[in-house]
Amino acid sequence: MHASRVWTAVVVAQAHWALTVFIQATSFCAYLMPVGSSPLDVVRYLVTIPFLQGQNLIVAGVLGGVGWLLGGHRVWRWALPVLSSAAALLVLTDLVFYKFTFDHLRPSFFDRTATWNVGIAVSSLTHEMDWIFGLGAAIALAGVVVLVRVMLQAPLSMPPWQALGWGAALLFLAGLPALASRGYFHLNEHVLIAAGRDWASGSLADSMGKPRLPVTDVAKDEGSADASPVLAGLRSKASKLRKGRQPNVVLVVMESVGALNLLTGPKGGPSPIYSPNLARMAAGGVLFDSIYAPAPATMRSHVSIHTGGRVLSQGGAHELEHRYLGSMVGRSMQNLGYTTGLFSSQYLHFEDMDDLLEQGGYDHFQDFDRDLANLDKEKSIHSWGAREEYTMWLADQWLEGQKKTGKPFYLEYLTVASHHPYGAPADYRAPFSGKDDLSQYLNSVHYTDGAIGYLMASLARKGLLQDTVFVITGDHGESFGDRHKMNLVHKNFLYEENVRSFVLMFDPAWELKEPIQPARIGSNGDIMPTLLAYLGEPDETLAGSDLMAEVFQPRRVHFFKNAQPEQWGLRDGKWKFIAEIRSGRAELYDLSVDGLEQHNVAEQNQERVARYAAAAEDWFVRSEEEYTARLENFRPAGGRKVRLDEYRRAGPKLMSTGRRRDGRFTESQRMKSGERPTLWTHWVSGDHTQMARWQWISPTGKTWSSELVVQKEWNESYVSFPGALPMERGSWTVKMLEPSGSGLTSRLTVD
Repeated sequence: MHASRVWTAVVVAQAHWALTVFIQATSFCAYLMPVGSSPLDVVRYLVTIPFLQGQNLIVAGVLGGVGWLLGGHRVWRWALPVLSSAAALLVLTDLVFYKFTFDHLRPSFFDRTATWNVGIAVSSLTHEMDWIFGLGAAIALAGVVVLVRVMLQAPLSMPPWQALGWGAALLFLAGLPALASRGYFHLNEHVLIAAGRDWASGSLADSMGKPRLPVTDVAKDEGSADASPVLAGLRSKASKLRKGRQPNVVLVVMESVGALNLLTGPKGGPSPIYSPNLARMAAGGVLFDSIYAPAPATMRSHVSIHTGGRVLSQGGAHELEHRYLGSMVGRSMQNLGYTTGLFSSQYLHFEDMDDLLEQGGYDHFQDFDRDLANLDKEKSIHSWGAREEYTMWLADQWLEGQKKTGKPFYLEYLTVASHHPYGAPADYRAPFSGKDDLSQYLNSVHYTDGAIGYLMASLARKGLLQDTVFVITGDHGESFGDRHKMNLVHKNFLYEENVRSFVLMFDPAWELKEPIQPARIGSNGDIMPTLLAYLGEPDETLAGSDLMAEVFQPRRVHFFKNAQPEQWGLRDGKWKFIAEIRSGRAELYDLSVDGLEQHNVAEQNQERVARYAAAAEDWFVRSEEEYTARLENFRPAGGRKVRLDEYRRAGPKLMSTGRRRDGRFTESQRMKSGERPTLWTHWVSGDHTQMARWQWISPTGKTWSSELVVQKEWNESYVSFPGALPMERGSWTVKMLEPSGSGLTSRLTVD
């Protein structure tokens, strides 16, 4: 039996190790080399592969240890093939994810929402499966087969595990310098350890305690106002032509389409090759080509678009569950007498977008996820949503009804085809025949452009086109490694290809002979205030600005990303600033001479970098406060958000009681006497471990003490009531005694 246990442990560990080494080498050769790795990179990496096994050996060793523990049990040892298969499946899934992101499958890549479903991403993953995945799956299957065979009949002699152990130990020690290095395209990382670091990294509060400039010192750079009587004249011209009648409005948000993706045609307009309808629209419209998304992510971008510039910078599912009481574009249009309709090709439950949008004020709300047609595969473009022509067919029916009412309408159309894996129907006459991601992406943009053209044609047939204003934008950009070779898809960086978008406005009443392209820098939160001002009903409560204003005051535009390493940044005139929030590592680019963002001049402009870092931090914290202040019945844990000045001092900041079940804390100030309450404390991490002590005081004055060693990297701690149950009924007080001077107190009512 001892030989069987050792054989089982060796096979479990070796099978997993073999799979990870295979994936390391083939991923480099098949994915990294084609996008620009130099010959020196190739030689250096392939030679050093044997010495980059630290993380792989750790995971393989842990799996082998589990194999040894379970291998001697008659029943439980049969869980090992399942465990090995699950670990292999995770590594293989990560292989596919790495292919189109150059990063590992980590929690921070996805926004903190309640409804992230792996199933919705199936088409993105299956689209990238190739021969490497197939061969890797064969290696994984072979490992499981050998494991089962050994479990059924292990060799009588013990394997040379001592030699294997010494060899693995030498490789591990040799690879220690690369254990946490990012110098190997993340291939030296194991997906489980990469994900574990994400989970253990804690809140960004841990990283915002470093000294920065006081907020009062964060002065904005001087910028001259942009005066444009021409833009103001367009508004008055259309109003006179319509004799005071409000025009219809169509807002289109193109999924994963940014300025650098679309605006590749003559004179910086949309490409007539793969976006001919938008090109014709731009020829008689107003095009803003420097409009920034607040984040390279769909949900957070839509928060900004639909609230007129308010941004949810840190929160997620908890905040979206509460009704937003500020102005939203749909509700504002209803207040102006419009009939409103939203038509979404994409599934809105992904990242809880439906929680945001269904409260937005729509008389008709078309979410493909709630449509039984989503069960019909012919209605789907891929697992992210519907074929665009199906959504447009539904919109066409709705428009037929609006024509009869005589009321102005507001139609919002959210596309999905251009989301990875970039769908277009098999029988669609696409302009590009290539099978690479970029060709398929451009075909999906062409297909989406056709849907917008169909919408325009439908309005023309109904006699509504001349009285309809179009606003076209994208939620964020999409990257293909052409500017920055590790930058794929959209969420991992804040470069121009990730966050720079556009706004195209078109009103047939303008009858422009030449396009207008103002050199104004804004955010997609400016769309709503621009639209309302154009309709003659400006809303001064909005955070955004009117892009069409006769006088436009330049301002900084901010953005951030949640995927680790988390970053924030801003655009200030010609300057583009990006910095890692946790480390402070900064990038600064002068876009007037370095539009490709290749030459980081942060070192030469340290004073500017310091000011921008302070401004970015101030905006990041203030944005969350301003958004959550407008939520109905919203109470953050501990009763409030941590203030910006509190981030600068380590120690405990907030405290509250509640229940902790299955690793999840639910705040509550009222408990049953038979329940054991948990005390939650929020920390800003410091430079050292410290002892924390709390005192529980009953209604009759009896006291109990809790203590906990708080590690320096923690941002949350939990201690349970240390006394016997049931608890004394009445009002309890919990005080923090150490660290001294914290002064935190929480109250609890026990029924």
